Formats: sequence, C-alpha cells, structure tokens
Amino acid sequence: LILLVLTFSFITAASDSSAAIPVSSVPDAANPAPGESIGVQVHIDLSGEEDLLGEYTIEVTWDPSVITYNSVSGGSTDGFTEVLSNATNTDSGRLSITYINGNGAGGSVHVAGIVFTAKDAPGAETDIALTVSSLSASHSFKDLLPAHTVQAGHITINSPPVFLTADLPYAFANISYSTTLQISDPDEDDSHTFELLENPVWMNIDAGTGVLGGIPGNEDAGSGFAVSVRVEDSAGLADTLSTTINVTTNFINLKDPEADIIWSVGGEYEITWIYSGITDVKIEFSIDGGSVWEVIENRTPASSGSYKWIAPDRESETCAIKISDYSDESVFHTSGIFTIKKPEITIERINPVVNAVQNQPIDFQASVKSNIEISQVILYWDTTGERIFDNMLLLNSSEGDIFTANLAEGTFTSDGIEYYITARDAENNTSRLPDGNKYFSIRAMVSGVVSTAPVPAGSAQNAYRMISIPLELTATSIIEQFTGRLPEGINGPDWRLFSFPPGSDNFQEYPDIDDGLSPGEALWIISTNGYTPEAPPGTTVSTEGSFKIELKPGWNDIANPWIFDISWSDINNPSNADLDGLFAYEGKWLSPNPQQVMKPWKGYSVRNMSNRPVLIFLNPERAFDVGKATAGLYRYDWKLSITAQAGDAVDSENYLGVRSNASVEWDGYDHVEPPPVGEYVSVSFPHGEWKKYPYDYSMDFRPPNPELSWDFTVKTNIAGETVYGTLTGIEQLPADYTATLYVCEGENETALSSSSFSFFSGTSSTERHYRLTVSKILENESDGNAPKPDRFVTARCYPNPFNPQTVIQYTLSDPGRVSLSVFNSVGQRVQFHDIGSMNRGIHEFVFDASHLTAGLYLYRIDAGYFSVIQKMLYVK
Repeated sequence: LILLVLTFSFITAASDSSAAIPVSSVPDAANPAPGESIGVQVHIDLSGEEDLLGEYTIEVTWDPSVITYNSVSGGSTDGFTEVLSNATNTDSGRLSITYINGNGAGGSVHVAGIVFTAKDAPGAETDIALTVSSLSASHSFKDLLPAHTVQAGHITINSPPVFLTADLPYAFANISYSTTLQISDPDEDDSHTFELLENPVWMNIDAGTGVLGGIPGNEDAGSGFAVSVRVEDSAGLADTLSTTINVTTNFINLKDPEADIIWSVGGEYEITWIYSGITDVKIEFSIDGGSVWEVIENRTPASSGSYKWIAPDRESETCAIKISDYSDESVFHTSGIFTIKKPEITIERINPVVNAVQNQPIDFQASVKSNIEISQVILYWDTTGERIFDNMLLLNSSEGDIFTANLAEGTFTSDGIEYYITARDAENNTSRLPDGNKYFSIRAMVSGVVSTAPVPAGSAQNAYRMISIPLELTATSIIEQFTGRLPEGINGPDWRLFSFPPGSDNFQEYPDIDDGLSPGEALWIISTNGYTPEAPPGTTVSTEGSFKIELKPGWNDIANPWIFDISWSDINNPSNADLDGLFAYEGKWLSPNPQQVMKPWKGYSVRNMSNRPVLIFLNPERAFDVGKATAGLYRYDWKLSITAQAGDAVDSENYLGVRSNASVEWDGYDHVEPPPVGEYVSVSFPHGEWKKYPYDYSMDFRPPNPELSWDFTVKTNIAGETVYGTLTGIEQLPADYTATLYVCEGENETALSSSSFSFFSGTSSTERHYRLTVSKILENESDGNAPKPDRFVTARCYPNPFNPQTVIQYTLSDPGRVSLSVFNSVGQRVQFHDIGSMNRGIHEFVFDASHLTAGLYLYRIDAGYFSVIQKMLYVK
C-alpha cells in the first residue's frame, strides 16, 4: 500500500470574515505498479478556532483510466462528525465526503484512508485533486464559498523493464566472454535485478549490472545453447529474455599492427592476421581509438593472411585497425592503439630481391628521404635463422635519394639470409625498415642439397624413419621429387616409401602416394642399406612470418619447414587446442617433450586430440638451447618405465608414476600411444573408460594414493617371436611402498616373482595383459617376519587341444636349470629339450608336434629342485 499524506490547514479568525485559508499537500509521492493499492490520507486542522458550526465537504477527483476507487475508511475526532461518505460518480473519477461540526468548537477531522488501485496502464499519469468547501457554516466561513481546489498528489503507474537485447554475440572458445544486457525502463532512478533462469554451465551474470560473462572451453563449441534471463524492477515488475548463444572456435587475431608502434604517413605496411574457420575478412581503420570506423577493404580472402596498406595522411596517436569476419562481423579483433605521423626519415626498397641463386651476388637498392641530410644507410644481414646481424653492408648514395650496395659472389649460401636497413640523418634521427623487430627474407634457390639426417639401414622392425624436405620444391608429384634420388632407382628394391594422411591410421605406400612433399609435411621410408635423402631443386621457405599447419583430428605427420632447428615450445596455438606430441621415431617412438627441438629433414607426429581441425603456427626462431630442449620428461614424485622387445623391435618409452598435481584421468602429463609402425611391439595403458579422451596411452601419471593400479597391454604383430618385457625403476619407489606385477588371463591374475616377463607370439597379432599394483606397506606388516614361499614349478599349455603347435607356459619360484620331456600315452619319451638356466618368473616354450601322431601326451618340466607333469592332446 502506497500512502499519500495530504494535510490541509484551514486557519481563520472570527473577527475577519475575509481571512485567507492556506492549504498544503504532498505532491508526486507515488509510483505504483499495476494492481498495486494507493492510500490517500486526508487531514483537516481547524484547531483553536471558534464559531465553526457548519458542514464541510472534501471532493476528490482523478483520472479513472489510470487508477480505480476502492474504498474509504477512517473516522473523525474533536467535534467533527462524518455525515456522508458516498461513492457517487467514482467510475467517473469523483468522490464526495461531507463532515459536520455540530458544536461550533474548533477541532480536526481525519479520513484515515481513501484507497485506489493502479490500473494496468504502465507509464500513465494522473493528478489527485482535492476541493474543500463549506455548505452551511456561520459567518466566519462564508469565505469558503467559492470552494478551494488544490492538486494533492501526482500518480505515475510504474513501467516494467523491457529487454532491448534480443540476440547475444558469439562467444569464442577459451576467450573471456562479456556482454551487457540492455533494457528499457521509463521509470527514472528505478533499480533492477538480473537473474539467470537457463544458461550454459560456463556462463554467469552480475545481478546488479546485467553483464553476462564466463570462459567457454573447446568442449562448449556449438550453436543454439539456450539462455534465459529475468530482470525485475524495485516494484517487482519483470521481463524475461529467452534467446540462444553460439560458441565458436572461429577466430581472427591481428598480428600487425602491434600496439604502440609508429607508422609513417604514406608508408606501405602489411596488416597481418591469423585465423580459423573464416573465408573472407573486412578491414577497418579508426583515428579516434575505435569510436568511428572507416572501411579500408570491404572483402578480401582470409587465407592471404596479410593486406598491404598505404598509411593515410591522417596523423593521430589513437589509431586502430579492426578486422572481422565478412559474413559475421561479431567475429572480430581490434589492434592496440598505435600512431601515424609524418615521417622524419622514410626508407623504401627498390626492386627488392625475394629469391636468389646460391653463391650469386645480390644488389640492394633503397630510397631514403628526409628533410634533413642523410648521413648513413646500413644493411644488417645474417644467415637465415641466426639473427645475430653482425654482418653489415654500407649503402652508398648513387643518385639523389637512391642508396645501393652489393653482396659479393659466394656470400649468399643455400641457407638464405635475413636483413633489415637503418638510416640516420645529420641530427641523429634514425629509421628502420622494416620497423620493430621484423626482418626481410631472401630465399635461396638451391639444387643438390643433401639431408643432414641420414636414414639408417635396418629391417621392418627398426629402420623406419620420417623424412621431410625443408624447401618449396619445383616438382610437385612424388615421382618427380624422388626419381633418381632413392637408392637402387625408383622401383624400390631397397626401400619402401609410405604416407600417413593426416587424421588417418591407414597408410598409403608408393606408388599409390598421390601428392609429393611440401614444407611442413613428412613421409615414412624404410631402407635395407641406408639412405641419405637428396633434395630436388627448390627454394628455402621465407622467414618473414609464421608457418601455418592445419592439424586434422587424430595423428598428423608434420615437419620443420626451415633449414635450421626450431623449438616446439615456440609454436602459436591460438585456439588452445589439446595437442599430444611432438613424437619422433628413431627405430622406436621417443617420448615427447615440451621443449623438444624440431630438426630439418626429419618428421614428427602430433595428435590433435579434438574432433575438429585446428591451426597451429610455427615460428622461425632458431632453437639454441639444445640442452634445455632435450631435458628430461616432467617433474614427478616417482616414475617407473616398461620396456618390451621382440626381435629388433623395441618399445621403451612407456612411463607410469605419480605427480602431486596430476589428475585421475587425462591431463597434459598423459600421452597417447603412437600408432604402430611396421613390424612392432608396443606397450600401452588402455583407458577406454576416460570421458574426455578414451584412448590407449604410453604415459600415465596419477595423483598420490596409497593404493594404485595400472593395467597395461603388450602387443606385437611379429609372428613366432619371444617377447621380453622389463619393469624398471622400482628402486625409485618410496621406502614404504611395494610393487607387484601380475599377468592377467581372463579373470585370473598370477603374481610374478620378478619385474620381468616374456611370452611367445603366435602366427598373427598377439597381445598379453598385465597389471601393476603399487601400494603402501601397512605398519603391522613386516617383510622380515613374513614366511618365505615354498619352492614350486607350475605349468600349463595353450591351446589345448592343439594342432600342431602349443605354447607350454611354466613358472619358476627360483632360478634353475630347466628341461622339458614329452611322453606318449604308453610312457615312451618322444622329445627332450634342455632349455638351460632360467630366472624365476613366467616363461614360455613352443612345442611342435607336427612329426608325431595325434593323441594324448604328457609333458614334464624339471627345474632341479622341483618338477611338474601335465597332459596335452594333439588332434589333427
């Protein structure tokens, strides 16, 4: 109930019938919501006066389209009596209330409340007007004829807030999102409260300001996520916004111009960017920090990555460039604030050399202009990737503002060079081209370049290598690129060449490989006699910008496109995609390292863990700190390693352990098992139960726990070979922890008495399953008092029955000299094998009965200290 206190003071004097009657009120006191009640309290004070006999009328008027009369209630005091209170014409906005003073004495009358109800007419307004008159007063109050009318109050129906925002701008994965919801409310100074009714889990809202915020992840990418927001004003009126939000991994980021740089009026500059998921871009320019934009280019292909622009004659210290998706301008990026001013010194290259033949001389020409005499122009250069720039060429004035220099024959090598030019005037003002820390690149046109990474000889079990060519080759087909450059000709009697298309686990083998090598790509080769790749004619890759590589979901074979070492840690991963790598293969898979060096001529495998293609950008920064780059894996509390070997095939880079900040499931310390190559043996930790990335892993680090267990699988596709496995590093375990290795066969587990194991592979792909438990020793346990197990020998064979081979698996409790005897059903020994000295643990022997007749046989394992006899059935 909104209460208007309306006070009317009638002050009169008996001796003066013309006395004025002051009347006061409380205007503009209410702002009700539709359906809300308004109470008007009336008070007439005639205290202290005499000869007041008579009737007095208060008449109230209002606009009935705005408020509705409800009721009148209250009473009278001090000699005044209410004689009439009627609702006559209340539908028309009029109410009369009559009072009588029967004793003529002074007093006061109170109407405790006239109640109105606000109609559903937001924004409508009305006055509540009061008219006071005397109907039959004595001589003193004939002044009340005519009546006195005042405006007692003003009512404005409260307006509900209304959302102006209809659509929410895109959110970008892994980028902080913020947008302010806009509302309209005519009620000045009204307060509002915002509440999220439905929203993605990453979204929040500031209840007081209506700012939506949060940071969506890659997993949130998609379209049409429901968002519902309610806004309520101080009167409880509300509006609801129901809309959707799209989370996209599309992005565009400006690389140049950078903040705080200075560009010269009339200078030619490159606006450069990186992007993903965009076809065309729009480029705009502002001289007032982004308040007003003017179009530089309405539409240009995003794939170009750059746009040449002549800085206009618009000097300003608050310049900015904006680039946006031509088809969706909500996807945009704005540069930092930079300056455009008229140049003190301008440098412009004349006929710049982009490509040059190795060992040939190179001429440089530059136009250098200034209002002040130029005193010195120098070209600083260095071998591509070195960037020490301690080589200098002085450019001499040849004609007017033209300066020239020559790089002597034999100086320009197959590495190419990078350079920049500086100019100084007589007042020591300087200029640099290009500005900042950028460089120009001259690419070397070369032929007959030999790889620095020879491919070793070997077998299908240990000789596979990834190769690449750090050149843009003239030839594009695989035949043109490798004809005459592979050992023993193009037909391949001494080699095999493979390609693993990005995102695929199925290889293509020459001659079915379609496309030849390009910079940043890698192929696989195997050679029985060794091979040093020789590149066909080509050109080194420019270092004036980063190198873009698209990684498809799954495994991608990539390479360093430049002729010098770079560091994997220097890549740009603008979408923050989860990547697993870099994996190198040197006869076996090597563990990845965040600081790993990418060498030219080699290849590397990287797994894009997401389900969408992503872009990464390699940077032409030479990796000098090789020690740092090849440092150990990660810091850990402890780790163990598992190695498996079958013939020449080895898989040794398999690690498990504990890190204090590791997660129970996937984190950046866990690495997916790389794909098998050729004839292989592999060890992996299967984690198909993991929610985010359900794969097999070669590294599995866990947080500390007194009871830990790792399942791992050993696989090989090498037939008829004994696979040997070893667990190392147990000595690194804390003193109060113990480890036990089990072999798992179905639901059965058998504890091994050592940290090594072996099995014999079958005629096709073979795999065995093991489990390692690491647990804390309880205080009441004492190894010293534990009874030692009895000596034993156990044996079984599989398959059983068999034809014609079976694997006899036996377990020794202690080392010993082992022999195997096979007897037929009448007790005759038909075979004897002196196996020799064997360590304790599980071992296997392949028994071949192809020269025997079908039937029942007995086999006996003798270990010196114990023997065991079992049955086996040979069927044909």
